[in-house]
Amino acid sequence: VLPGITYTLLDPQKVNKTHKLLLDASAAGDLSRVKDLVDSGIRVHESRPTGKTPLMVASEGGHKDVTSFLMRQMNLKEKAEALNTILPCCFTTPLMTAASHGRSNIVQLLLEQGADPYTLEEGDKRRMAFAFAGMKGHTHVMHLLLKKMGERDLIFSDTIYSLEYLVREGRLNEIALFMDEEVGKRLLKKE
Repeated sequence: VLPGITYTLLDPQKVNKTHKLLLDASAAGDLSRVKDLVDSGIRVHESRPTGKTPLMVASEGGHKDVTSFLMRQMNLKEKAEALNTILPCCFTTPLMTAASHGRSNIVQLLLEQGADPYTLEEGDKRRMAFAFAGMKGHTHVMHLLLKKMGERDLIFSDTIYSLEYLVREGRLNEIALFMDEEVGKRLLKKE
């Protein structure tokens, strides 16, 4: 059970069935179905202790309209938790998942809604969303995250991890895009 999440449906079979319906609609980007399910009383911020949330699957699929709708259904506390709590199913946040899939429109939306780009994944690697984007070569997402992070120091290991991956994969175009003036200056500043 995730701390601070309110479970309102008490029948476990009903909870699992309704939760699955909302997950499926969110994953498919079916805004009309998501709205119908929410109107019927399903809570958007529910999650199963070992599963993904509707916000996570909508973010992963790049469904901006569904992601935005789900965010509007949460109060401030629920939204903060939904954005920044590491889920036990995958040890990441919706921002990390969206970054990993190159969903720049979702990354931008989640950042605007209060997602913390400095949250570290659980496990031994302890990477931020920046590294998730970098290891897949999503330089446009890397730039969005850097822009949000401002002048705060980027964890150097995330930068190195991302660049090492791109070099190993021979992705020279992505490295060139990543090493533009803004990012290049920040890396040189580290030395």
